[in-house]
Amino acid sequence: YSRNILLNKIKDTDYVCILDSDTVINDKAFEIMTDYLDKHSETYIVGPGMVGLNGQKHVPFRKFPTWKIKLLKACPIEKISKKGEKLENYDVDKVGDSFVCDYLISACWLMRFDTYKEIGNLDEKIFYSPEDVEYCMRTYQKGYNIVHLKNAQIIHIYQRISKQKFFSKANYTHLVCLRYVLKKYKKFLKQYYKNKGDK
Repeated sequence: YSRNILLNKIKDTDYVCILDSDTVINDKAFEIMTDYLDKHSETYIVGPGMVGLNGQKHVPFRKFPTWKIKLLKACPIEKISKKGEKLENYDVDKVGDSFVCDYLISACWLMRFDTYKEIGNLDEKIFYSPEDVEYCMRTYQKGYNIVHLKNAQIIHIYQRISKQKFFSKANYTHLVCLRYVLKKYKKFLKQYYKNKGDK
């Protein structure tokens, strides 16, 4: 697992950044993210706002997945997939400059190194997605928050591989891994939604 190999090589630093190769970063975004982490000890992972090369805004923050959401989103029929996206996404009108969310896609995460040592590496039983979901669930189990920072903005060339073909190896692998995650965190999710007042 390439990310874990590199993470294990880090010995002494203040922050750790997980970053996809299809991103374009900037100093200002990292200044905003490091400043937030310095001031909020209860937060472990922060992530920036993202736009495509054409300036279109992406949604890097999501609610934790369910079988219903994932199957609807994977459907090639646009009307059905849109329904799944609506269930998964937050109301963007209620998202401020800093927003505590269930999870952030791991295209760009900034984390404190000392907390990373406590949480540990990414789960290597997950070959292709949703390793970011699993890691964020583990983070909440440890009592930390995950925060999207709207004003820290980077470019992300979003490929959405699983959307290209419904009956594909990528989608199959994703669903197998999702089953593993939902089973692993069944008790956590039940309590998490109870605490949030969600059904």
